[in-house]
Amino acid sequence: MIKRRNKMKSFMKTFGIISILSVFLLLGCGGGGSNSASSGTTGTLSLSMIDASDESYKAVYVTVKEVAVCQETEDEDPEWRTVATLNKTYNLLTLVNGVTAALGESELEAGTYNQMRLILGNQPDNTTNILGNIHPQSMPQYLIDGNNETHELKVPSGYNSGIKLVHPFEIEDGKTTELILDFDVTRSIHLAGKIEKNGKYILRPTIKIIGTYNRAIVTGMVFNAAYLDQPLPGATVTAWPMGDASLSVSSTQTNQDGAYTLYLGLGENPGQTQDYTLVSTLKGFAPDCEPLTVAADQTYPDTDFGLSNANMVTISGMVTGHIDASALPQGVDAPSIHISFVQDCLTLPVEVSFIDTTDDGNNATTDIFYNSNNGDFQYEYEISVPSGTYDVVASSEGLGNEEISDFNATVSPATLDISF
Repeated sequence: MIKRRNKMKSFMKTFGIISILSVFLLLGCGGGGSNSASSGTTGTLSLSMIDASDESYKAVYVTVKEVAVCQETEDEDPEWRTVATLNKTYNLLTLVNGVTAALGESELEAGTYNQMRLILGNQPDNTTNILGNIHPQSMPQYLIDGNNETHELKVPSGYNSGIKLVHPFEIEDGKTTELILDFDVTRSIHLAGKIEKNGKYILRPTIKIIGTYNRAIVTGMVFNAAYLDQPLPGATVTAWPMGDASLSVSSTQTNQDGAYTLYLGLGENPGQTQDYTLVSTLKGFAPDCEPLTVAADQTYPDTDFGLSNANMVTISGMVTGHIDASALPQGVDAPSIHISFVQDCLTLPVEVSFIDTTDDGNNATTDIFYNSNNGDFQYEYEISVPSGTYDVVASSEGLGNEEISDFNATVSPATLDISF
């Protein structure tokens, strides 16, 4: 029998960062901070986009229609201003390790802006994908898997009006404010069932905004620990902030040379340092960890990792529970469950592997469903993790957390059913 205990409090404080990323369905423009009246002066907003990538896919395409920002005012009337009209399709997997895609520049009235809105398009542009084919006109958001198969990324109806990003920023007279939209592919793609059983990919965008000040830049390599001259492309490097729940998780992927670049925020305290635990993972290898304390506007080169080969264990199971439709976040069609596999790394618990599972919205399979009438759900999942013992945390907004301690994942296949 699997024991459930409250031994993961320190991890849950960190893990909660994921669920409070400032990415919301579009509700409005008001709220928060001090009011700013019109100043009559202008500055420039420069926008670009970068990606925290995932080695599971060859390409992930999203079509961005436009970007708008909201200025704080003294009254309750929202003032949304379009700063970029794009109608352009981007491969997010090309935007890693400091490579960005320019979304445009716009002159704005000086003052405080508290939110940004990203609107996805409903039709791709006419460029070609990595296979040399024109983007499928019926798929504005889609991915190409390791077998060169194309899969639509279904977008929940609640995102049709836009994705609201809460991130106050200042436009100063005569100056340029640069912001980067960090689109985390790994945490944005949720799987409904198993693909080999007609499962579906769901896109629930996870995006954070990075400024060009009050941040640190970390660079390094990921090697095979047995052959230090053998770099490992496609490895993920994730930074877990310690102690400051206002900071979000950051991650990136190594390029073909095994190199990576990672941007880390310092919150609203530019004069202070911030502690991070960096974790590098790659399928077929055990994770490696490094502690790092960073300061604003500093670069930390040669932050390297050596990964050792590991036996992989396949874990599968069912996730069941109940949540009333009224308890779901606004615009969300079905609950999404984040299943996190946690191990101690440098005495601190960190997430080594995870999977997000959900319903596909139309009950395409009989064993994977969310019944909006009675609130029951039943999801199937499968994940490969390095052999070992894990604390497992399953979480979902509106449901809380289900914690499973000391799960033995040393023999493959393993089964782990989770009930909320």
